[in-house]
Amino acid sequence: MSENQEQIIQPQDLDHNEEVQSQNLEQNAQINPLNHQEQSDSKPMQQQQEEEKKGENFQQEMEEYFENDDGIIFDRQSSKEEQSSQEQKQKWQIVGDYQVILNEWLHVSVNKGDITSEKVDAITNAANEYLSLGGGVAGAIDRKGGPNIQKECNKWVKEKGRAPTGSGRAVTSSGNMKNCKYVIHAVGPIWHNGKRGEEQLLYDCVRDTLKTADEIKCQSVSLPAISSGIFGFPRDLCASTFFRAAEDFSQSYPSSNATLKHVRFTNFDDLTVNYFTEEFERRYSIENSASSSSQSVQQQLSQQEVSDEAVSQDKDQDKQNHIASSKDIDREEEANAQFSETLPETQTQVE
Repeated sequence: MSENQEQIIQPQDLDHNEEVQSQNLEQNAQINPLNHQEQSDSKPMQQQQEEEKKGENFQQEMEEYFENDDGIIFDRQSSKEEQSSQEQKQKWQIVGDYQVILNEWLHVSVNKGDITSEKVDAITNAANEYLSLGGGVAGAIDRKGGPNIQKECNKWVKEKGRAPTGSGRAVTSSGNMKNCKYVIHAVGPIWHNGKRGEEQLLYDCVRDTLKTADEIKCQSVSLPAISSGIFGFPRDLCASTFFRAAEDFSQSYPSSNATLKHVRFTNFDDLTVNYFTEEFERRYSIENSASSSSQSVQQQLSQQEVSDEAVSQDKDQDKQNHIASSKDIDREEEANAQFSETLPETQTQVE
């Protein structure tokens, strides 16, 4: 027989081998029945362990995801930088009634009151691009601070041009107001149904105001709900934008060199204050960590609890005010245009 013929395995040889293996297994079972039973039972136990492991892995995978305010799901492991950013955003501590410390250094609070009476280093004016003090917060600052503030505003515009929307760079003295040193003039956007980047502009406006306050060595600054008056910016979106800007500022700004320590969101009307307190509760879970104090704060912010009917009436009146305010905006833009004609062409350009 040749070598090639010796290497060929016949089918009957395979059948014979299978019979021998089967006989050996039966003999092993007879010799050690316990071992045979363990081998037969080990398979379902292994399957159970694998299923449990898969369940644990699935739970771990689900824990790697979280949902943000807009309902968009992100993978925490997708980027170490994103993960670190999210962890930093979670650094907050409630220290009083609607008061929180962000990232261990910036104290932010919601307050009800007249911003022109705030005892802070700087108050913020809800300004227009030409810094002309008209109605609303600007009018209140003009009346209490006196004519010098408007004169300083006019000088600022003539020297540097219009203050761009989304900025908080223009600074004047506080005039006759002795409770503060400076007025920061922040230019918020006019609301156009969110079609012109208004949310981003308001966000930039708040952050720029905080940066300016720190640069002029202020330890405290008070801001009204910029753009939520005659400019028509929705109050709920305004409140969330303010908090988001403050959080991001506290996270990215070098706290070791920062002079600014206290940021006060101050408004005089219950409706706007309620929007800010609701946003505070939503972001920092005040009902879980300070439910007792939150009730007392509501009593302090408002002498009586605002009923649903009263809030509805306020909102209806607010809508009517926004409709009526469109005429005020047109008149203001016309006045600004006339004012701009008095400036040299080179000075009306936005820096």
